[in-house]
Amino acid sequence: MSVERIGDTIVANHISRGIRPREQALWTLFEQVLAEDTHAAYHKFDRFMEERGHARPYTGADAQEDAEAYAEQNPDWVVAVGIDDDAFTSSTLLVIRHGTGDNYMGLSAVFIPQCTTATDRFFLYPDHQKQLSQALTKLGIKEPAEKADYLARYARKPSAFDAINDGWKSKPWWKEKWSRVRQLANGSPDKLVREQVKAGLFADEL
Repeated sequence: MSVERIGDTIVANHISRGIRPREQALWTLFEQVLAEDTHAAYHKFDRFMEERGHARPYTGADAQEDAEAYAEQNPDWVVAVGIDDDAFTSSTLLVIRHGTGDNYMGLSAVFIPQCTTATDRFFLYPDHQKQLSQALTKLGIKEPAEKADYLARYARKPSAFDAINDGWKSKPWWKEKWSRVRQLANGSPDKLVREQVKAGLFADEL
């Protein structure tokens, strides 16, 4: 079955109809879960730094050390690249991935100078350039399959119905995502959403 959302209309097997409340609720919850997943490593980094007494913009050797520790704890999502600040002292550029392989948005780069407060510029020696290139390759779009998948999804704006229709249920992380959707639904202030979950109506969408 081919399912696509266009505005407030669902197109199923080329037949258009309005979105039902149940489908709108499911859509909203999936969008929230995917957004949480997409930016999780980035937001967790700021909380990690705040818990250690650092405030943005991050500067100094202590902030560097803690940022690099965060990268070591999250090697699939974060890479610490050695660079120089504007005073030509060893500094850190943290590259953070947004999204899973199936829901990739892009990368954030957090510059942490050691001996200046100028965060608007840094210097790359040849070795630094090599490290940065490796980090971008490791965390960025994977060629060729993931890039094609990303471009296709970006062009049509992924939705809950795309997720179901594209066979995401077969992926190992599906149960975790669906569990989070149900968790959010159970705690929703929307009475309709809570009643739907209680009645098991969301399961009907799958």
